[in-house]
Amino acid sequence: MKFQVKVGEDFDIRSVSIVSLSKDAERAIKTLKPAENRNYEEFLNAMSQPERGLKELRNAQGKWQLQKVTMEEGLMSVRLSQGKRVLFKVKGEDVEIYQVGKNVDTH
Repeated sequence: MKFQVKVGEDFDIRSVSIVSLSKDAERAIKTLKPAENRNYEEFLNAMSQPERGLKELRNAQGKWQLQKVTMEEGLMSVRLSQGKRVLFKVKGEDVEIYQVGKNVDTH
């Protein structure tokens, strides 16, 4: 099932410092190509620095294409490459990464 997104909405800009991964995301990260892995590391770096967090991703909209997923409240995605995305949710100071990959699913 494809997810629907709303582009151009304002996001709750918070400082984020902790990243946690689902088991599926951990496995998917091991299969990323080098360029995708660099983008993933850059995404983690942005999300792990309290002074930048989501604000940095929002300000670089052309690179990340930060989008709010409508299937579940608070769920967002960013683009790693043309075909791969990271599905994540920000909860307070934590970032929970649900999926990484080509066929990101919101079940």
